[in-house]
Amino acid sequence: MSIPPDFNLHYFWSGPTVRPPYHFEYTITIGPGPQGEVSYIPDYPNHNPPRWQEPFPVPQAALEKLYAMMLAKNAFRPAWQQRSPHTVGGEQVWMDASAGQQRASIPAGLAANDSAQAQPLYDAIRALAPQAVWDKLEAMRQKYIAAHLA
Repeated sequence: MSIPPDFNLHYFWSGPTVRPPYHFEYTITIGPGPQGEVSYIPDYPNHNPPRWQEPFPVPQAALEKLYAMMLAKNAFRPAWQQRSPHTVGGEQVWMDASAGQQRASIPAGLAANDSAQAQPLYDAIRALAPQAVWDKLEAMRQKYIAAHLA
């Protein structure tokens, strides 16, 4: 399978509403090319927390598998169905991607059917970052929490 050379995506995850400093959120950026980065914020952004950035390589085979999954899940469709009414206070997840002339914009708050379609994509994107990256970020987050509770 041939992946357009400009294939890239931005995946955003924000935890549910909890008291500071327990909230966290992150963005995973993939591409273009076999590279990725996790940008991690260990608190609510309006509390001016640090932003930690951890780059990681993305094997070409993993990139091809993700792109094939996006095609199979019809991620590049023009519209995704959102829940109505929208929920407030829960985790938020969304993704934007492009590949050649194709664009994918998966909004937060998907309806059940579309959420079931998007979740395997989200899981695959998160899995591209090595466990060592997640472990490092979690250790840094625990230190951040401890420092802000002292």
